[in-house]
Amino acid sequence: MKPATTIVVIAGIIIAIIVGLVAYSYTQIQVNLFDISFAEIDWAQTSLSTILKLELDVLTGNWLGAALSLVQDIKLNLLFGLTNHGLFPVYFQIYPMIFR
Repeated sequence: MKPATTIVVIAGIIIAIIVGLVAYSYTQIQVNLFDISFAEIDWAQTSLSTILKLELDVLTGNWLGAALSLVQDIKLNLLFGLTNHGLFPVYFQIYPMIFR
């Protein structure tokens, strides 16, 4: 082989190895849930359609659907951690969030 071809092949192999190691590092991310705390419940607005849907759910025996039709949002605070056991570090920037 020509020297230029050999250099290109070796550089390609090195780049492929580095890309493979970074991809492997992303597959080694673990998520640990440390704490869940309840923030609040946002109730659905009372309207004629909400009351009719609630009555229909109760009459048909859909008690869970009736209860959930009264709730608009449930806000939870989650505290979790991310760890990486791969060869390359993977960096994340986490902000406090409220999930709905």
